[in-house]
Amino acid sequence: MKLFTPLIILALAIVIIALSCQNDSPEQEDLALEAAREFFRVTDVTVEDSKRMYLHYCSVCHGATGKGDGFNAYNLDPKPRDFTDSTFLNKADSAYVVKVITDGGRAVDLSAMMPPYGRTLTTTEIEKLAEYVLFLSRDSTN
Repeated sequence: MKLFTPLIILALAIVIIALSCQNDSPEQEDLALEAAREFFRVTDVTVEDSKRMYLHYCSVCHGATGKGDGFNAYNLDPKPRDFTDSTFLNKADSAYVVKVITDGGRAVDLSAMMPPYGRTLTTTEIEKLAEYVLFLSRDSTN
C-alpha cells in the first residue's frame, strides 16, 4: 500500500503535465515543466527512504544502528566501520561518505568488501544515504 500511493500521485502528475502540454504554447510547457520539477523535488527522497536504504544496503555489515555489528560483521576482516565512534565523526564529511558509498571501500583505501553503489543508487539517494550515515554518527543515543 505504501508504494501504491506514490504511484498514483506520480501517474496524476504525469497526466496533468501531459494535458497542460497539449496546447503547444511555450509558456504553458515551461510552467508544466516547472511544476513537475517542484513536484519531484518535494517528493524525492525522505528520511524514511534514507533509513530504509540504509537498512537494506548497509545494516547487514554496519548494523541497524551503525555500530558495525551487523549479522555479517563477524565474517569480515577488517570489521565494518562503527559510525557511532567519535573518531569517524571527526574525519568524515558528507563528500567523503558519498565517495565511499558511490565508489566502494577500495576507492578510499578501505576494505574492498565494501561494494560500490554508484550504479545501483541515484546521486540523490547516495547523498541522502550519506546524510543518514552522518546522522547515525551524531546520534549518541544509539
